[in-house]
Amino acid sequence: MIRYVADALKADKVVALTALQQNGYALPYVTPAIRQDRDVVMTAVRQNGYVLCYCAEEHRVDREIVLAAVRNEPYAIRYMAGKYKYDPAVMCAAWWGNPIAVVRSTLLF
Repeated sequence: MIRYVADALKADKVVALTALQQNGYALPYVTPAIRQDRDVVMTAVRQNGYVLCYCAEEHRVDREIVLAAVRNEPYAIRYMAGKYKYDPAVMCAAWWGNPIAVVRSTLLF
C-alpha cells in the first residue's frame, strides 16, 4: 500500500496511479501536489466513489469527476458540490445505482 512507501514514491504520478487503480482509498496518502492532479483524482473515484470526500473543492465541482464517483458509489453524492443536486445526469446515475442513497442524501442538502 502506498501508505508505507517513501515520500519520493508518493510524489510519483505513475506510482500513485498504479496504487489508486488497486485501491481508491490510497488517495489521502499521496502527496498534496499529486492529489491536485485531475487524472489522479479521476482514477481514484472510478475505483472507489467514496474518495470524493478526500478531494479538493475544485474536483468536487468538476461534473465529470462527480459523475464518475456517483456511478461507482451512489452515496458519493454526499460529497459533491450542492449545485449538482439539480443535475439530472448526476441524480439519475445515483438513482439507478441506489435509490435509497438519493433519498437519504436529499435530506442532508
